[in-house]
Amino acid sequence: DPGGITYGNKQIFRRNSDEDYVAVGDRAEYNCFPGYKMAGSKYLTCTDSGDWDRAKPKCVCKYFKKLSSYCYFASVAFNTYF
Repeated sequence: DPGGITYGNKQIFRRNSDEDYVAVGDRAEYNCFPGYKMAGSKYLTCTDSGDWDRAKPKCVCKYFKKLSSYCYFASVAFNTYF
């Protein structure tokens, strides 16, 4: 299992749904929460070596300014936050 990501979630798609472990060829799909966009690949695949074919993606603020632990709409011209 490649693990979860901050501000998003992950779902594992197994080629053999009867198995409860990750095997070669199984895929992980990542999605970001509303207000965040993905940096990196949405899909990872388990390889023959037992590693994942790429690094986990990250979810970053999309068209927002990050304040504290949330993303807010930001209007620079009016210096206001929604």
